[in-house]
Amino acid sequence: MRDTELTEKVRKNGNLIEALKEQVASEVARVITLRTPTVGDLRIELSVSEISGNLERMGDYAKNLGKRTSELSEMPAITGTGRALR
Repeated sequence: MRDTELTEKVRKNGNLIEALKEQVASEVARVITLRTPTVGDLRIELSVSEISGNLERMGDYAKNLGKRTSELSEMPAITGTGRALR
C-alpha cells in the first residue's frame, strides 16, 4: 500500500515534535530555576527531559522513513511471481 498522504503528514509533523521538545526543555529549565526543586522533583524533571529527547529522536526517525517512503512510492512496484509484492 502506498499512502503518500500519510507520508506527507508524518514528514510535516516532524517539526511539531521538535517544537514540543523545545517547549518541554524550556519548562524544565523554568521549574528548576524558579522553584528550587527537591531531589525527587529534580529526578522527575531530568527524566521528563530525557524522555522528550528520546521522543524527538523517534520523531526524526519517522520523518526520515516518511522521506524515504515518498521516494520509493514514485518507483515502479517490484513484481515477483506475476503479482506485485507488498
